Amino acid sequence: MSAALLLAAVIGSQGKPFPAEPLTFEPATDIEGQTRAIPDPKAKATVLLFMTVDCPINNRYAPEIARIAAEFGKKGAAFYRIYVDTTVGAKAIEAHGKEYKFEFPAIVDAERRFVRPIGASVTPEAAVLDPKGKLLYRGRIDDRYVEHGNPKTREYRQDLRIALREIFAGKPVSVPQAPAIGCGIPERDPR
Repeated sequence: MSAALLLAAVIGSQGKPFPAEPLTFEPATDIEGQTRAIPDPKAKATVLLFMTVDCPINNRYAPEIARIAAEFGKKGAAFYRIYVDTTVGAKAIEAHGKEYKFEFPAIVDAERRFVRPIGASVTPEAAVLDPKGKLLYRGRIDDRYVEHGNPKTREYRQDLRIALREIFAGKPVSVPQAPAIGCGIPERDPR
């Protein structure tokens, strides 16, 4: 990822339409060669986490992302890391997963087959789908960072956790879209 993109503070998904119809995706192959159905039809919710190996905000959120995946994975959610910077190889992605204790599969999105339909525009950004592909939530992990590099010193809203709790309680997501701040996702694969 270029230094300009890496350092750019971008507000994600703001102004992008929220898909009303269920999204359909061809099965994807993760970096270990396993075929993955997205959304996972057996999961209560499928969470796609758009990320790169070198975005500072993405990596600051990594411990929280790992905690959320551990908590809600036990409850029946499927989690996938969607890597948008394809200039790094599978070994770097694997090392990133080990470093941050991500215990869920990684997929490279070179064709932007997840980015575009979902409307993701920064890393980290989360998207939550129901088993039929309806987008239930798109946006930030939480609102700890209101601008690039400046965390809040007061309590913050845990948007992704709240959305997942509401989904697991059988309720509609109260805030289905929350602007994320992070590193910009280029429209095209940088290769």
